[in-house]
Amino acid sequence: MEKKYTADELSYIAFVAREHCNLCEKGWEKYVVENALDLFNCRIEKIDCAANYELYKSTDTLQEKLVKFGFDSEKYWFLLLFLKDYTESCYGEYYIFDSESMGDNIKKMLRMLNQQNFITCELTLSNKTESAHISAAFIKDELIELLQSIPQKTPVNYYPCIGKEENNVLWHKRKFFMKMLDYFLQNYSSTAKKRKDWLLISQSLYLVGYLNDVKYLNGFERTEHKITEIYGKNTIKADITPLKGLGKFFTDNTKNINEPANRSKSLYCYKPYLDLVN
Repeated sequence: MEKKYTADELSYIAFVAREHCNLCEKGWEKYVVENALDLFNCRIEKIDCAANYELYKSTDTLQEKLVKFGFDSEKYWFLLLFLKDYTESCYGEYYIFDSESMGDNIKKMLRMLNQQNFITCELTLSNKTESAHISAAFIKDELIELLQSIPQKTPVNYYPCIGKEENNVLWHKRKFFMKMLDYFLQNYSSTAKKRKDWLLISQSLYLVGYLNDVKYLNGFERTEHKITEIYGKNTIKADITPLKGLGKFFTDNTKNINEPANRSKSLYCYKPYLDLVN
């Protein structure tokens, strides 16, 4: 039987989810958090970066900083897994709908069907060689369920493409991840720095797979030089250069990214019950 983590163990996730997974009006926060924690408990074994746990625990500079800030190491690790999984769930394929919003079209369809006899009303899908028919009665419940899954008061009729180049998509993901992580770092604990801790952020990004160069984990660059001594013996000398300019690196690469994460695509977001057509 898989372990189910408690609300206390996932309290860091709850703090972020309450703010960033809420697509509802005020008053739904309890359900927002419950939904996010339940899904995370089901998803945790499937999150790819979970394999970096030992590396996370052995990164002394990061662990020391967590202690300094008063953060629990295990809870912070769960938070990183959640942020990665949630971020991934907000990006991917995009959808283009009609000139009207998807919700308005579904409401119109339900209204038209309500004016007809569901038994006799049929929907047809056809192409040049064949066609198929189905009674609308069979899809009424599915249409209502789909309508309920769409964020309330969202007039957007299409989800814009965030770019076809992988680097472009990746920077969108990094920006959303950093936004949520920085919200936690600056608001959860009174002992945390109010200025962005760029090294902690870059280490977190590396551990979840959003940065690949190990310098972002170590906080320094290592340069090796081969030295030939008098008697022909070769030795390797390593120069360590502290990593600088992390803040500029991140801000320069994200300042022109304006497309928000499509939270409505994520199951981590609790979706409110919508008023259906009369």
